[in-house]
Amino acid sequence: PETGIRKDAAIALGILRAGSALPLIQTSLSQETNSGVMVELIRSLYKIGDSSAGQSIIPLIRDSEKKVHDEAIFTLGRLRVVEAVPDLKEIYESEVEERKKFLGVVPVSGRDDLQKKVIEALAYIGDPSCQELFMNALQDERDFYRSLGAEGLGRAGDPDSATEVARKYLAEESSDVKLAMSYALYRLGRDEHLVELVDNVGKDQSYHYFLEMNSQEVEKLYPYLHKTKPSTQMRLINVLGLRAATSALPIIQKMMESEDSEIASAANLASRRIQGRDTGFGGP
Repeated sequence: PETGIRKDAAIALGILRAGSALPLIQTSLSQETNSGVMVELIRSLYKIGDSSAGQSIIPLIRDSEKKVHDEAIFTLGRLRVVEAVPDLKEIYESEVEERKKFLGVVPVSGRDDLQKKVIEALAYIGDPSCQELFMNALQDERDFYRSLGAEGLGRAGDPDSATEVARKYLAEESSDVKLAMSYALYRLGRDEHLVELVDNVGKDQSYHYFLEMNSQEVEKLYPYLHKTKPSTQMRLINVLGLRAATSALPIIQKMMESEDSEIASAANLASRRIQGRDTGFGGP
C-alpha cells in the first residue's frame, strides 16, 4: 500500500530489465492511481524493451496528467509500437485542425509541446501510413519539424520520397536538419550519404542514427575504421560493440593492438560486448 515502495519496485524492475515481470507490470499499470508510480511503471516497460508489452501503454496517451501522457507517448515511440499510430495520428491531426479552425493558421508557440512529442513518437515508429504527415513536416518553417519529417520518411522506407528529401536537402541551411535528411536519404537507399553520417558521428544525433543499424548494415562501417581520425574511430568502435555481430571480432581485436590507448580500450570494451551478446549474457 505504500506509494514509495511501489515506485521503487517499478524502478528496480526496469533497471533489472525484468522481462518475466512484464505481465505484473502491465496489470499494476492498469490499476495504479498514483501518477508518479505510473510514470515509473511506463519507464520500466521502456527499459525492458518489449514492444508487444508497450501496447498496454496506448490508453495512457490520453491520460489527464501531463507527465503520464508525455511518458506514454515517448515510450510508444521509442519502442516503435505500430499499434499506437492511429491514436497518435488522431491527437496530432486534431491539434492541427483545431488551430486552423479557430485561428486560420497553425501558429508557432510554446503550446506546441504535445504536438512535438507526438510527431517525434511517430517519426521513431516510421509507419508508412504517416507518409503525408511526414512530408508536410518536411515543409515546416521550424527546424524540429523538418528534422522529424525527414527521419520519419527515412524510417517509413518509401524510396519514392527520396527525390523530395534530396531536393530539400540541397536547399537546407540548418546543419542538424541537413544531417537528418542525410540519414533519411541513406535509409532510402542512397548509400553515398553514409560518409556524411560517419563524418558527423561525433555528434550524438548521428551516433544515435548508427545505433538503429542492424548487424548487416554495421558491416558498411568497417572500411571507415582505418580512414578516420581517432575520435571518429572510437565512436565507430562503440557502435560496433553495441550493434555488430561476431563477424566484427577480428577487426575489433586487431584494433585492441592500437598504440593509441583510448582506441585499444574502446576496442576491448566492444569485443566484450559482442562476445557477451553471442553467449546470451549482457547486451547494450
